[in-house]
Amino acid sequence: MINSIETRIRSYEVQGEPIKGLPNDADDLIVSAHRIQNDFVILDWHGRTITVSANDLERAIKNARNH
Repeated sequence: MINSIETRIRSYEVQGEPIKGLPNDADDLIVSAHRIQNDFVILDWHGRTITVSANDLERAIKNARNH
């Protein structure tokens, strides 16, 4: 069995509003490796998952930071 590879990213705002109080692991965005396709990653937030292209996600992040 292959162990899941995941990275947790702390959330700082939800719908534009700062998260108040102590950090809560439930508010983390989890980025995981896809079990079959290396070109895909799985994003999980509050138990809802979406599979996206890793390259597209990297380009989107670069684009969002380039303002």
